[in-house]
Amino acid sequence: MSGKGNEPTKNLERLNPELTIMEQLNTDKFVKKLRERKKEYQEFLSQIDNFIEYAEDQAKNNNSDELRLKYWDAVNEEKSLRDKIQEHLERNNDLIESIKNSKF
Repeated sequence: MSGKGNEPTKNLERLNPELTIMEQLNTDKFVKKLRERKKEYQEFLSQIDNFIEYAEDQAKNNNSDELRLKYWDAVNEEKSLRDKIQEHLERNNDLIESIKNSKF
């Protein structure tokens, strides 16, 4: 009977390296996805910045008061969107750093 009491412990010892490897693989995949997301965020931010520059130029140089106001509204909306994306990018970076600093 004493042999049966040790079986679960031996199985856990044998599985522990396998679990560690699986956790590392999952962590690596997750970090890869986070890095891909970071790249996408940065590309999107670049497009937003280009649009903001265009819309500000249109707002400054448009003769129509109505169009000028619409462009300024668009600028403000895009700046708000940019701020939100930058917050997500910062959280994404923090998560990557946290994972890198963990002992996986």
